[in-house]
Amino acid sequence: MPGCDRFREARMSIQMLAPAPADSELRPVPGDPGLPLLGKTLQVLKDPLGASRQRYDQYGPVSWANLFGKPTVVLLGPDAVGTVLANRDRAFANGPGWGRFLDNFFYRGIMLLDFEEHLHHRRIMQQAFTHERLATYLRDINPAVAVGLRQWPARGELKFYPAVKRLTLDLATDIFMGEENLGARAEHINRAFIGCVQAGTSLVRFPVPGGRWRRGLVGRKVLEDFLKEYLPKKRAGDGSDLFTALCHSESEDGHRFSDATSSTT
Repeated sequence: MPGCDRFREARMSIQMLAPAPADSELRPVPGDPGLPLLGKTLQVLKDPLGASRQRYDQYGPVSWANLFGKPTVVLLGPDAVGTVLANRDRAFANGPGWGRFLDNFFYRGIMLLDFEEHLHHRRIMQQAFTHERLATYLRDINPAVAVGLRQWPARGELKFYPAVKRLTLDLATDIFMGEENLGARAEHINRAFIGCVQAGTSLVRFPVPGGRWRRGLVGRKVLEDFLKEYLPKKRAGDGSDLFTALCHSESEDGHRFSDATSSTT
C-alpha cells in the first residue's frame, strides 16, 4: 500500500527530523514546530481529533511538531498506528514515549514497561484475567450496570459521555474491590484516579496549587495509601474481586507481584 510504504520510509528517518544525507533515499519527516515554546500543544489539547485530522491531511501519516516542550513525531492512520502497536521488529518502546507523561503518576505501570520485562509482568497479570475470572467479573457487572442505568432518568437532562464515564469508573471500582463497601470514599478514589490520568497532559508541569500536575501527584498518594491499606486483607483473602486476584496471581515460574509499587518477586 502506498501509505504504508511512505510510513516505512519515514519511520527510518524519524530520528533525524532534518533532511537526510545527500546519498540517502530516505525522505525527511515533514512537519512544523508551531508557536514558540508552546508549539502545537494548545491546539492538540483543545481539539485532539480535529488537530489530528488537519495534520494528517497536511502531512500524511508521519509528521513532527513541538508538543509539551519537545519535538515529537506524530503517527496517524491505520497503517502507522498498526505498525507501532504490532511492533514486530521492536523498533518502538513504550517507556521513553509514554514515560514523559505518566511516570510521575503510574510509575512502572505495565504500559510503561517494554520487551521481556513487559512480558514478565503480563504473564503474572494475565492470571487475573482467565476465562473463569472474566466470567465472574461479568456476573458482578451486569446487575451493577442495571442499577446505574435506572438512576439516569432521575437526573433530568443527561449528558451521555460524562454519565457513561462515571458509570464505568463506578463499575471498575466495584469489580476491583468486590464486596468492600467504600461508600462515599469511592468518589474520593475515583477523583484521585481521574487526577492521575489528566495530569499527564498538564501544560504546566509543576505542582502549582490548583493545577492538574499537583492534582495528579496528590491523587497518586491517595491511591498508594488506599492500596496499602487493603493489601494485607486481600493477600489473606480468597474473594472473587480483581484486587484479590492480582494479589494471588502467579506466573508459571512462580513469580508474583510484591507489595512494592515497582517490583515482582
